[in-house]
Amino acid sequence: MIKYILIGALLFLVQITYVNGNCMQLAQDFKCTYMHLQCTDNNNGECSCEDGSTCRWKDGIGDDNCPCGGAKPRRRRRRVHDGL
Repeated sequence: MIKYILIGALLFLVQITYVNGNCMQLAQDFKCTYMHLQCTDNNNGECSCEDGSTCRWKDGIGDDNCPCGGAKPRRRRRRVHDGL
């Protein structure tokens, strides 16, 4: 039973990888997300993508729709202290 679950999970991951690769190749046609297009930073808070679209980013941080700017800040996990 566990063997079938592992095989199913593996096939699911292969399928996702194939879809993402296909999407990246055809980004101009389907415009999946800006992440798959070549974009350049205009140094004025805007990002120009190869399909002619522009997007804005805030505080120097890009997001999924606007990849220009810096990387997203990583969230830090808070440690819970028991007060001892």
